[in-house]
Amino acid sequence: MDMTTVIDDTTSGIATNTAAATATRMPVLFVRRGRGRTGGSTLCDWLIQRARRNDRRAKALDGDLRSRTLMELYPSGAGKEAVDPDAASAPPSEALAAVRTWLLDELNAMAEDRVSRLLDLGGGDRVIQEFVQDLSLVEFTRRFNISLVQAFFLGPDEEDFRHVVSTIDHAQFDPRRTILYLNDGVVRTGQTSHGVFEPLTRHREFMELVRSGIRTVTIPRIICLDEMRGLGLTINDVLRNRPGHSGRRAPPTMQIMVEDWCRRLETAHANNEIAELLP
Repeated sequence: MDMTTVIDDTTSGIATNTAAATATRMPVLFVRRGRGRTGGSTLCDWLIQRARRNDRRAKALDGDLRSRTLMELYPSGAGKEAVDPDAASAPPSEALAAVRTWLLDELNAMAEDRVSRLLDLGGGDRVIQEFVQDLSLVEFTRRFNISLVQAFFLGPDEEDFRHVVSTIDHAQFDPRRTILYLNDGVVRTGQTSHGVFEPLTRHREFMELVRSGIRTVTIPRIICLDEMRGLGLTINDVLRNRPGHSGRRAPPTMQIMVEDWCRRLETAHANNEIAELLP
């Protein structure tokens, strides 16, 4: 008998899985890579909300101290009655030594608490490269039964892809656990993602990455995120039609846009057979 129970969220039509098997999943260390301002923090937010819909724990590691997006979305709640045990964590400063100490502490905790982490360094690939070499991150995750996933985020700027080519490391990261996200959300108004990204996807080096086993996912455009966050709503608040911190619910148009966005993201990951890589 299949022990997996699938619950259909009647608000969004998005299936969520809750099962004994869920508890046995390996925790995921999801490492956001690539240049800044390409939508990595937004996708990390979606992944955390998705994990919570599926009764899985996931914690943001916000190393981007200039924007602090994930820290703002997942505050500790200190001083309140309900403190989020999986609130975002951040290093005390941008100093390399501080970031390294913070990452070591979080990885040590992850090996013990088995909670997935989503690491967003805001384009700080130099830190990851040095950290991988010094710690042997692949060996750490293998030893402690943690699934290591790296994700590069690309806008239409060719320099985004040049950055990927210069920093990707097949020796340290499994291509089958590497995702290239093409973000429609950073495409200029009036442009189409197909027209903007087609030259990139036809590039020889891009096709070589795909042949190596790396998967590509297009992040659809959504225009209501700023309004949603301004109302103090999370993605799951909107999907479940519940009030946010402001006491207000999402208006009907926002509900439709967020439901459609989430459904398209789910479909994109399922079609590329990488849903199981996610936290």
